[in-house]
Amino acid sequence: MRSAKRQNQGHARVSSSYSLAAPVLGWDAQSPIAAMKPGNAVTLDNWTPRPGYVEARRGFREQSVGLDHPVESLIIWTGGGEGNDQIFQCADGNIYDATEFGIAPGSAVYGSTVNSRIQYVNFSNDGGYWTICVNGSATPAITASNTCVCRARSSTSGADQSANRSRPASG
Repeated sequence: MRSAKRQNQGHARVSSSYSLAAPVLGWDAQSPIAAMKPGNAVTLDNWTPRPGYVEARRGFREQSVGLDHPVESLIIWTGGGEGNDQIFQCADGNIYDATEFGIAPGSAVYGSTVNSRIQYVNFSNDGGYWTICVNGSATPAITASNTCVCRARSSTSGADQSANRSRPASG
């Protein structure tokens, strides 16, 4: 049987409890801790804020394997219908299709970017569903259902420079 190294002779309280509000306002990386609202969190490791409560993260599954460099960005292309979404990962200046779980990516669907820190936005118009990907240092990539279209404006002539690169269809 285990026993305490030091006995609490007077049975005095040695700890106290304190209730904290659930961080339903999300992660606050800007405010000093003393100035944070009670519903903000300093960190949210393994927690997801929901309206009125916090939910424990339900684990993970490995999306892709076999890359020699770390994935720095994920791009979700929404195709406008159930089951049409695709996931792309950015590593070592290349963009790879990572839609299938646990499969090593094939050749890059877009390459030769200076860095892999990609920002993107999805939108749709009469022409279809699109994702524009930018990283601040390379030609913006515009993706549609099964092609990766690259467009840029030349800073000196103002002329359009375009190239089409086929992307393997997800399947």
